[in-house]
Amino acid sequence: MYISVDHSRFKVTAKAVDDYISSVDSNMARANSEVSSLSIIWEGKDKVYFNQEWNKVYDKDSTYKKMTNSLSSYSELLRYAGEQYKNAQSKAYDRSLWLQVY
Repeated sequence: MYISVDHSRFKVTAKAVDDYISSVDSNMARANSEVSSLSIIWEGKDKVYFNQEWNKVYDKDSTYKKMTNSLSSYSELLRYAGEQYKNAQSKAYDRSLWLQVY
């Protein structure tokens, strides 16, 4: 019995995660641009309150940033795991070449 792992799938999945992060970052940047544009013409207490709430969504300690940082870490882990499996399979194959066949 043996374990077979397609290590290339780790890289494919990591790229999909990275693409998702890029998409979310792009959408958030567009939303931030829209909020900034609104702030130019909007006045009053509502503007101040809305901007404070938006900053909670968009700043470095926001759920959005924590999510993208977590996904980025996950992507790195996938790449690392893929490399580890690839190396383990390569070592196992190399060692098998030295086994005697009966």
